[in-house]
Amino acid sequence: IVAAVGMTLQVDAGSVNAITIDNVGTVTFGYYTYFPNYLFHEGDTDTRIQFTTGTITLRGDSGITLDGPVTANETISITGNLTASRLFSGDGGNKTNPMIANGSDQDTGIFFPAANTMAFTAGDTEALRFAGANSTFAGDVTMAKLTATKSGTVAVFNSGTTNVVASFTSTDGTGVIQLVDSGGNVEIGASGNNFVVSPAGGVAQLTVGSSSSTFA
Repeated sequence: IVAAVGMTLQVDAGSVNAITIDNVGTVTFGYYTYFPNYLFHEGDTDTRIQFTTGTITLRGDSGITLDGPVTANETISITGNLTASRLFSGDGGNKTNPMIANGSDQDTGIFFPAANTMAFTAGDTEALRFAGANSTFAGDVTMAKLTATKSGTVAVFNSGTTNVVASFTSTDGTGVIQLVDSGGNVEIGASGNNFVVSPAGGVAQLTVGSSSSTFA
């Protein structure tokens, strides 16, 4: 079929343009277009769109680029790596249903309970919350070393009605807390059931026991 400029295939007694081809070969479909299984890129059968019942699969051996906003009303499954300059999640979520989660462990992840607030949940239990300059740990925290640098008060502990506000444990015979300033340091701590004060890690200068106190 040869057309001088373009051609149009009409149906329904000429009232509907089903296919329109312009003079540079651009094809416009006027209504639904049905493909049996695959839609290929010319000369590259590894780049294609595959259609199966209820599923569309995009394949590009060197990558797939989505140029523009993408809105998904259902789950998107990605078997390879996903690279993005920025990822945006919806607001909300909670400790049971976080906004970002592992597909096989959906009550462990990240959620956003309020403006400027991010929280982490593990096993349906909120473990950590960041809100501005403040962080809240909901349970026990285990770390190899903690270094805090701040002008002013660095840490505040509040145990409520519990008498023991903080517990520091050493596997040695003596456990101390070291207080350091620009001129030196002093260690205060426990040796057995005694409270001890030692300057610069030396011999204890004050030992307070259950019934007596001793100055070195």
